[in-house]
Amino acid sequence: MADAPTLVSLASVYLLPLVLSEFDVVLTGIVVGELKAMSTFDDAHGRAATEVLEKIDSMRVVNTSDYQTRLSNM
Repeated sequence: MADAPTLVSLASVYLLPLVLSEFDVVLTGIVVGELKAMSTFDDAHGRAATEVLEKIDSMRVVNTSDYQTRLSNM
């Protein structure tokens, strides 16, 4: 499960495309909201968050409660 700071860090050092090509990146709707908030800043982190959001179709967004249910069934 990816979090917003990790995704922004990967985007800021130009590694996000590589990670997306090699891994199934999973995040929650909460993380998407955090990325949207971060993308409003006029700095490197805001631009990186915008890049992550532009590539959101390459990631799997899950509902937090659905994810918790799957974990409990393992």
